[in-house]
Amino acid sequence: MYLQCGPAGINLIFVLFLYESPRWLYARGKKEEARKVLAKFHSKTGDPKSPLIDLEIMEFESNIDMKGTDRQFWNFTTLFNTFGARYRFGLCILVSIWGQLSGNGLITYFLPILLGQAGIESTDRQRILNLANSVTSMAGALAG
Repeated sequence: MYLQCGPAGINLIFVLFLYESPRWLYARGKKEEARKVLAKFHSKTGDPKSPLIDLEIMEFESNIDMKGTDRQFWNFTTLFNTFGARYRFGLCILVSIWGQLSGNGLITYFLPILLGQAGIESTDRQRILNLANSVTSMAGALAG
């Protein structure tokens, strides 16, 4: 268990040294800082007045809602405002449902224990039920 904490601890330490997202900076009114980050990573010369940086800033302006609806983490109306947003949200829901039905969950790992607790002690019968679970999971994955 402690071995699993190592990579998470490394991430926790080094995430403090990462740059903020230029989009996030721009939405919070830190426009010059956003330009500097974009220039550092997107411009060959590092010039904040580069045409590429200007283009990206214009894209920020057209996509970021300056009224603040994208700044409120509790405001989920943008998920349902347009047909495209509803479609993408529905796809996310379907992918998560079909992912669970495809047998990737822990049910297959604990199936022999669960069947034993249900009174099915025969290993042959457990194998048959495990096969049925696998076939059902494959059908769910293919349907998804």
